[in-house]
Amino acid sequence: MRDNDKRIFTVDYTGRDQKTIRRNLDTYSENYYPNIAQNNNEGSLESLLFDTVTYIGDNLSLYVDYQANEMLLQNSDEFDNIREIGKQHGYKLKGRPISFGKQTFYVIIPASNNSEGPDESYIPILKKGTQILSESGGIYTLIEDVHFTNSNEIVVAETDNSTGLPISFAIKSYGKIASGEQRTKEIVIEDYERFLTLEFTDEDFSEIISIVDSEGNVWYEVDSLTQDVIYKSIPNFSKNNNEPESLLRPFVVPRRFTTEFDSEVIKIQFGTGTTSNIRSTTVLDPSQVVLQKHGKNYISDLNLDPTNLISSDSLGLVPSDTTLLITYRANTDVSSNAAIGSVNNLIEPLVEFTNRQELDETQIFSVINSFETENESPIIGEVLDFDQRDLKSKIKGQFSSQKRAVHETDYIAVCYNMPSSYGAIKRVSAITDPRSKKRNLNLYVISEDSEGNLIQTNSIIKDNLKMWLNQYKMVNDTIDILDAKVVNIGIEFVVMSNLNENKYDILNRAYLSLSDYFEIKQDIGQSLSLTDLYKVLRDTEGVVDILELKVKNKTGGNYSTTYLDIEEQTSSDGRYVYAPKNVIFELKYPNDDIRGSVQ
Repeated sequence: MRDNDKRIFTVDYTGRDQKTIRRNLDTYSENYYPNIAQNNNEGSLESLLFDTVTYIGDNLSLYVDYQANEMLLQNSDEFDNIREIGKQHGYKLKGRPISFGKQTFYVIIPASNNSEGPDESYIPILKKGTQILSESGGIYTLIEDVHFTNSNEIVVAETDNSTGLPISFAIKSYGKIASGEQRTKEIVIEDYERFLTLEFTDEDFSEIISIVDSEGNVWYEVDSLTQDVIYKSIPNFSKNNNEPESLLRPFVVPRRFTTEFDSEVIKIQFGTGTTSNIRSTTVLDPSQVVLQKHGKNYISDLNLDPTNLISSDSLGLVPSDTTLLITYRANTDVSSNAAIGSVNNLIEPLVEFTNRQELDETQIFSVINSFETENESPIIGEVLDFDQRDLKSKIKGQFSSQKRAVHETDYIAVCYNMPSSYGAIKRVSAITDPRSKKRNLNLYVISEDSEGNLIQTNSIIKDNLKMWLNQYKMVNDTIDILDAKVVNIGIEFVVMSNLNENKYDILNRAYLSLSDYFEIKQDIGQSLSLTDLYKVLRDTEGVVDILELKVKNKTGGNYSTTYLDIEEQTSSDGRYVYAPKNVIFELKYPNDDIRGSVQ
């Protein structure tokens, strides 16, 4: 057949599965090469070639579909791909979250000469930085000094058998602790390099505490290199009774860096500037950074020009010909959350005495060795299960909030993106207070303990969250941070099975399916979908029908004390169990709270 005698056939490029590709190849060869394509049975060379091309086309189509799906946040399944998309949306993956808690300390002090109380000269200060070991091997650090002189909890520890007078007293005091230990890394910097990026590896990394160069200059962490001002607390030396002890003031930070944590790799990036185009790091004076005019000592233009803040567009300095000492926090334990009483071993107390040179060293040694400690409440702050769904939700919220909180969804996004150094909350819900005449928001929060069960967020993390929100909230917004109420539930079901299946195997599969469903915690105020539970059971292999499904409220013992009338909260069509706006449902103990039978 001559070329001009060939008929023109449309090639179908939309067929990408194996059968369609093979069918299109057969059609194409018959239309364009009828003299060659005469033997296409399974054992022919032609069939081998067509099958090979079909295999390659099918694989290429699979990868094209995969790449197309992984480029979209809503379709992506790979954790690393979701994280990369998050970077494009301004979301930063954080290091291991830090857990916080209130720690109890005890010390034995010798009695004073008159035996009426402890000898105050031997009452120590337990210094910040003291490390405590948990029963699981996790390290916790005291983040504030503990002054035993301020304690009112003093009891007699030992008495003289002959006189009955006190020999020593036990003093109880409290301090805040955070999970993790401090580690250091020294990196030698040689020649100047634009956008210098340093990398080191530590899978336990939580946060950068400080970076100091060999000349004593401090480098500050910022969200992005374009951020040239940070806010720091300075002492309020003119404090009156009703004034705060510290003041928040803006500081210019020409020496700044950004941090990126990717799996085990910590990346620290600097800007492009040199010391020739900066000024000193001092408290900002608005009269110096708004519009400056020669010969005038007043502000003539009230419009702030941000480029005047450091009079440079270099995105910060780059260290050169120096050595950087990087101090960072690392969490060594698998989970930094801890149960009550499990953080109880002081590694080496850092102790300070007033006028130690005047005291008896034997007595000092006895006081230091008498230290005991335990946590009377759980240490919380880490979120144990962080899956693709959680990451997608936080990325979407981060992008939509644009670093300000206007709507309730913005506040939720900002809360979830609180730095790991402040701790972490498991779930948060923002509700406009209907009783308030002003714009008041109720933020309901909940955390989880070392076992992954929901627990009330402690006061330390709440205080940190309040500080974090202050830089994002609207001026006229007021916020109340409240505890969400946990309603523990149990599931009871009866299913009909396939006669050819073992009933015990079907029951075990049903248990596992429901347990997997409740592994992902509900949101605060999220109704429990009975339709989803029916679907989970119906999709279980061997289940023919669901004869009965009940949800019950579990209270007492280790369960929450919150009671909810499940029957009253169930929708009229039986599809949902409605949750009040401040309530979160939890199936706490799957092995005990799921009960079923097979007929």
